[in-house]
Amino acid sequence: MRKSAPVGSLRIDGFWGYAFIKLCDGSWQRYHRYLMEKRLKRKLRRSEIVHHIDGNKLNNRLRNLEITDRSRHAAHHITGRKVSAKTRLLMKLATRRRVKDPGYLAKLSSRVKVQHAAGNFGRSTWKRPRKITSKVTAQAKLLHTFVKAHPPGKDPTLK
Repeated sequence: MRKSAPVGSLRIDGFWGYAFIKLCDGSWQRYHRYLMEKRLKRKLRRSEIVHHIDGNKLNNRLRNLEITDRSRHAAHHITGRKVSAKTRLLMKLATRRRVKDPGYLAKLSSRVKVQHAAGNFGRSTWKRPRKITSKVTAQAKLLHTFVKAHPPGKDPTLK
């Protein structure tokens, strides 16, 4: 029989790379959130994110931790990330394949089905319709030539 870890034990999550601490009730909590709760002397809300300033998930010194909300945290991590034109094109193709799947379509709301049928993908199109510009037309032509050269049944990205 495997022994249970004592209260206060630390372990490192092999998937996400965060340190966890074992609590008195037998559950495990992320160590950086535990430390911030002790510092503030209150429970953190679900909307509060404890951010590692230097990006090292194992550096849990209080001077390296700050509380932020989800939108600021996401903006911080996405800043500077660029997606190539080829990757954007492959993402569009994957979306088109997914939309053609009857099981996927059955899960969508009626409003989203109408938008997908019109070729408008993503949340940004929910608020206002996009204007058709020469740039959009050029992208559509590029996508059309790519689809002709790489039929969905023989797509190398699905392997």
